[in-house]
Amino acid sequence: MSTIRLRAGETPRAGRDPAPGRAVLLAGGRGTRLGALARDRPKPLLPVQGVPVIARLIAQLRDAGVHRCTIVTCHLAGMIEADLGDGRDLGVRLDYFREQEPLGTAGCLGLLERPDRAFYLVNADILTDLSFRGLAERHLRAGAAATVAVWRHTTTVPYGVVDFDPTGRVTGFREKPVHEAFVAMGVACLAPRVCGHVAAGEAVLLPELLGRLVAAGELVSSYRHDGGWCDIGRPEDYERAQRMLLPPGASPASRRAA
Repeated sequence: MSTIRLRAGETPRAGRDPAPGRAVLLAGGRGTRLGALARDRPKPLLPVQGVPVIARLIAQLRDAGVHRCTIVTCHLAGMIEADLGDGRDLGVRLDYFREQEPLGTAGCLGLLERPDRAFYLVNADILTDLSFRGLAERHLRAGAAATVAVWRHTTTVPYGVVDFDPTGRVTGFREKPVHEAFVAMGVACLAPRVCGHVAAGEAVLLPELLGRLVAAGELVSSYRHDGGWCDIGRPEDYERAQRMLLPPGASPASRRAA
């Protein structure tokens, strides 16, 4: 059996599960690339296969053991709050933090109440069948400050590629090569101490915060996901999401009684 490593000051009380019970969902973006689709509706409330994106995420997090979600809002904040309410219908406790101006994907951590154990930070405009429990287990076993979920993205060059040396001499040909890279999925598991690296009111993107952690000698880990993932940032992505095979039980219709 593997041993879960916890840093000083983050040891749970006896008998308490150290796995994340809280998530912070980032729902303040304007969705400008979606054009008319998000003109009068926040991007996280866009329906995919009949269920708002953020509601599906909350249900997945609930099924992974999360009992409290903090929704960080900015653009059309009131609409999100009115739609989701206190979370009773989703089987979780919901509370809200309104940014007066955008603080980036990690700036809210300098202002929120600091969690007492590991927690999830999730973009509220993604669809995935990621195992949140698997991510948390990797994070806790590693004793990391942060663990980022990553997904393999491939791009095919639609032409024949010619390789040549500095003199111009051709050294090879490649027909429609495929390039791959691992991209951040917009999901991370963070230790409470990470919040101390963000000043109150500071605008910070998550990649910048992760860079600070690395510079400070902290362990930043990755968790590879080989299943489905979609960021609905563009109209073509939103259309693709409608055809995704979504995980069973992710719909709020399957919620537990609150």
